Amino acid sequence: MNDYNNYLNDTANRPKPPGFESFAEQFKQLGKRNHVNIRLVWMPDQTRFLWGATRRLYAFKRESQHVGWEVGRMESFRGALRFVPRSVHPLTAFRYDVICAHRLPNGDWVKPKFDYTEVAHPRWAIEEMLNASREKPEHDKHRYEYFSDTNELVDALGEYPLEGKWACIHVIAAHGYVCCKRATEEGRFCYGTGRDPAALDLEEVEARIQARDGRKRVRDNYDFEVERARLVRERMASLQAGEDRQRSKYTAIFGEEVDPWFAMQVRERQKVAPVNRIAAGTKRLRLYDNYGKELPVKESYGNSSSASEPTGAK
Repeated sequence: MNDYNNYLNDTANRPKPPGFESFAEQFKQLGKRNHVNIRLVWMPDQTRFLWGATRRLYAFKRESQHVGWEVGRMESFRGALRFVPRSVHPLTAFRYDVICAHRLPNGDWVKPKFDYTEVAHPRWAIEEMLNASREKPEHDKHRYEYFSDTNELVDALGEYPLEGKWACIHVIAAHGYVCCKRATEEGRFCYGTGRDPAALDLEEVEARIQARDGRKRVRDNYDFEVERARLVRERMASLQAGEDRQRSKYTAIFGEEVDPWFAMQVRERQKVAPVNRIAAGTKRLRLYDNYGKELPVKESYGNSSSASEPTGAK
């Protein structure tokens, strides 16, 4: 039995436990039976490209250290600029702020260089390969980040991985009420108590895949723009229906078609009392101040012959 717990104070990643090659093959065969590509992985071994460096995919502890400087040129790229490093220099070479890039008198640019220390959760996990035809266009779309202060495009995601992208679908761990409750309260994923892969994981992963693929799915034919347009139309129709209901309500109160928003403001700020009919085509409004006292004003609309003078006007 391997020790998968008490790792939060680790300063280095734990090595992959040996002896689980048979389980890795069983998961591979399970995926073939269900027409998916899955694999058993040791989470500290999984990496990704992010902001110019190779990073741990499942890291829970990340520390950066300023180790030097990169000197290079800003080249035109996609209507903006892109930093292309040419050389690396030690810390003592420059005395600049490490927050941003700096331009040298000869036209070169200096950027700080960092080393990253990242420690990942010592857990086994099951990953599934994503659909490249759907993921690669999204990856390419969001690959570069634009910084307006330097008019620079920064390669945030790097090239799309040659082997494809993988996503975690199952973490091998034992869970209880206490660990899951604490994780929920802290707003994080629960990694439970670590353990070795077992037959129950094969059964659970297969059941999940079959349940998921048994449901009607449209994600392979999903068009984000079409779906967003549909949601916008539904939302606008709902708002219009609500406004029509408000318009009908205040038309019944005031006896004429009014803007619902204006009517709501009148009722809230002036506290208009319900309309009392005096004669056909005539309405009387009672106005109140902020203390609930009736204002000495009476106005009539529609029939001018029934209009009355303001109280106190002689």
